[in-house]
Amino acid sequence: MLIYDQLKRDHEKLKSMMNRLEATTGRAVKTRMELLQELKTLLLAHTKAEEAVFYRTILSDDSTCDQALESLDEHKSAEAALAEIEDTDPKSDAWLQRFKFFKRSLEHHFEEEEKDLFKKARKIVSRDEAEELGDIFQELRIEVIEDLGT
Repeated sequence: MLIYDQLKRDHEKLKSMMNRLEATTGRAVKTRMELLQELKTLLLAHTKAEEAVFYRTILSDDSTCDQALESLDEHKSAEAALAEIEDTDPKSDAWLQRFKFFKRSLEHHFEEEEKDLFKKARKIVSRDEAEELGDIFQELRIEVIEDLGT
């Protein structure tokens, strides 16, 4: 599967998880925290594999370097926001407000990648290379999930 399809598939899974999380209430603390942990695991696996495979490839080209660097910064911001959410009382309104901000930011990041960065990357990454990157991404993503589970 092409790297773009792999990444987009993860984006859709993450969006679905975020929608489920956003629908929880402060009374469903256990559910909220379990979903947040699942989201964190998938997000970290996605970003680590994406950075190692996709961004490493596109950072070397002038047409994609700036946007790739911006996206790397957005990954760091997302991880920091997630840590803030984890440190907030899951029963509080502040938790939900922080989560909603995190969700909007992440959805914006996905949209920029899918509508702009992927388009630019397709011009510099051959279809065969994109297929190979997709395979490597999937393998690394699974490794990261397994590492996070232990």
